[in-house]
Amino acid sequence: MLVFLLGLVGFATNPALNTRAFGLVDGATTLVAAGNVVAFNVGITVGPWLGGLAIGAGSGYASTAWIGAGLGVLAMGAVALGQVRRRAPAVEAERVPAEA
Repeated sequence: MLVFLLGLVGFATNPALNTRAFGLVDGATTLVAAGNVVAFNVGITVGPWLGGLAIGAGSGYASTAWIGAGLGVLAMGAVALGQVRRRAPAVEAERVPAEA
């Protein structure tokens, strides 16, 4: 039952994340969609790879839960950093007039 719920939540989250990504840019939606798919695929690859490294190192199966928690904390940190950067006022670079 929990596997079904995990799949359902994961399947429902993807369109919401795509919509959010599309709302952040004015153009190049194809590039944004590709970047979003790449990010998902990197996450799908890195998680099991780290888990396999931990199990192979002899840390046991319980270590995969700690790796998942750590990756979740890193993801939340990335979201928080993005929110801080988005709310910070934009600093425009000083333009130096070109000499004629």
